[in-house]
Amino acid sequence: MIMTPALRRHSCYKIMIALAMVDIMVIPINAILSGVFLLLGISYCNCPTLVYVVGCAALALWTGACALCSILALNRCTDLLCNNFHKKIFNGSKIYLWLLFVFLYMAYFFFFTNPLLFSALYSAWFFDPFVGISDQPDVGFDNMPHLVNNITAVVILVVLDSTLFLRIIRKIPIAKERVGHIRTQVTLQVALIGTLAIVAAVIYIIMQYISTPYSVIVVGQLAWQAGHGAASFVYFGMNNSIRRAIKRVFWDIIPPKNRAVVATVSRHT
Repeated sequence: MIMTPALRRHSCYKIMIALAMVDIMVIPINAILSGVFLLLGISYCNCPTLVYVVGCAALALWTGACALCSILALNRCTDLLCNNFHKKIFNGSKIYLWLLFVFLYMAYFFFFTNPLLFSALYSAWFFDPFVGISDQPDVGFDNMPHLVNNITAVVILVVLDSTLFLRIIRKIPIAKERVGHIRTQVTLQVALIGTLAIVAAVIYIIMQYISTPYSVIVVGQLAWQAGHGAASFVYFGMNNSIRRAIKRVFWDIIPPKNRAVVATVSRHT
């Protein structure tokens, strides 16, 4: 629904579309394949090629999502706090330069860094293929660019999301207008999605370097899954523009002779 022309002309929705594409590609990995690997007891040692390739994709998509969430938060902050600066860096074709950067960033992690490897023992992804054999993870397999990515994403999202929340709580003057209400809605959505990314990023940093309780690892894995899977529910639940677009699509599907019945039922429910 966010690909409708009316929404697509806004730079924030272009970023949301890119983020949605990443979500669609990563959910089969971090949710479905992770579940299959867990049920079958698959780890790097007994299926190295498959786990390696899937891990490369998982890492690239995760870092791409971090970059997109950070850019989206920056987009909302500049739109609310300094609209002229926002237009200079996001309007027109400039948004595509941001998206090109994200694509190259993902390609770097896919081809040039150590991949994440699934551990059936912990139901999550680690850089150490022998995790669980010793008391502490082997940092010799760590991925420093991934560490930098997660720390940077956490810092950016905490700062920008906190700024967004404070701005909303203070009830900015433009929030009384319709345009301001729409901006506030989109900003809240961005902050909620960013919060899930922060939780996943922090836990995934900790568990790569420190012996972490299984329950905390599971929370990190679920936060990673929710960060990608919850976006559609957040958009649908909090974004009036997307809800209206969905209604229009389904309204066009309903045969004309049945529309009066649907409208009557809607008024009485």
